[in-house]
Amino acid sequence: MPQTNEQMTSKHATLEISADATWAYPDVANWTDISGSANSVEPGGGASMTGSAHSMGPYHLPLIGIGKREPAEATIKVVYTENAAEATALLDAYAENQTLVWLRHRPRGPVAGAWEWAGRGYITERAKPATDSESADILLVEFPWFGREWDLHGQATT
Repeated sequence: MPQTNEQMTSKHATLEISADATWAYPDVANWTDISGSANSVEPGGGASMTGSAHSMGPYHLPLIGIGKREPAEATIKVVYTENAAEATALLDAYAENQTLVWLRHRPRGPVAGAWEWAGRGYITERAKPATDSESADILLVEFPWFGREWDLHGQATT
């Protein structure tokens, strides 16, 4: 296989959120783009459960199985602001109200054919900004998200 020339960076990535009350991803109609104040998304979890057992007798290899999936998780890092129209206030309110939300992440951005990763779950903690008087770094806050899935949902049409 030759070396790829289709590598990507995060410069075009987008992150959107929706509180639409639907269990079907294709039915989500109202997305809020929080990319302008989002800093990173780190998905995790969602692996299939596995199990094994040995049987009696001369058999040395285990029996193995794969089962249901574990819940998905993500850490969403955003620029800390106190603007009600930006990500910190929006995610903080979803956490405070325990609102079930959809997340949609497009690593390549909102272009036709780009892959979309999405899932439905809860923002589980409110904003907790940390400050350091000896730093000029931009303040960031992290919001943990806990959901049913974090799956590839096809390719973007817009």
